[in-house]
Amino acid sequence: RRWAQRRGFERLRRLVEGGQARLLLAAGSPAEAGAWATKSGLSQDGVSPRPTTDLLFGLRGSVPAMFWVRFWLASGHPGRARTALNALLTVKPHRLHVPQRIEVDLLNLRVMLAEGRIDPAAALLSALVLEVPVEDFRATFLIEAPKLMADLRAVAGAAGTAGLVIARLDAIAAG
Repeated sequence: RRWAQRRGFERLRRLVEGGQARLLLAAGSPAEAGAWATKSGLSQDGVSPRPTTDLLFGLRGSVPAMFWVRFWLASGHPGRARTALNALLTVKPHRLHVPQRIEVDLLNLRVMLAEGRIDPAAALLSALVLEVPVEDFRATFLIEAPKLMADLRAVAGAAGTAGLVIARLDAIAAG
């Protein structure tokens, strides 16, 4: 981070700082992650329908809205997570790259599950698993959280989703 900052590599610095905020969040420290994100330039001001939220400008790492969706989910506020996700979804006029689509859809699935919206979550899961080469990008699934895979299997089973969806989820988990 210091090296990138000294040499003026702003995108690299933001990538590293965003990664540090996500690590704090994954470690179960949402308050510290939120404080670090705000200090590092991933403030909640960046969660608005404007170009800094656009994934076209954040091909690697997260845009602020992605961090704050995860933050609000970890903090138990699915409504605020939905607001941040909607800001992200309104500014994607272009077609997402496969890893980005998977990440955005998984975030959307996490929010839907937190909201208790099982049927729309099952429909999105089916579309994701059947339309996208998810086996080639299994790391994105595994990074989101091990618990997410169990939740996705439960959603697929409860909604009577095709056995192919469950089989593909099992193939991702088996790695």
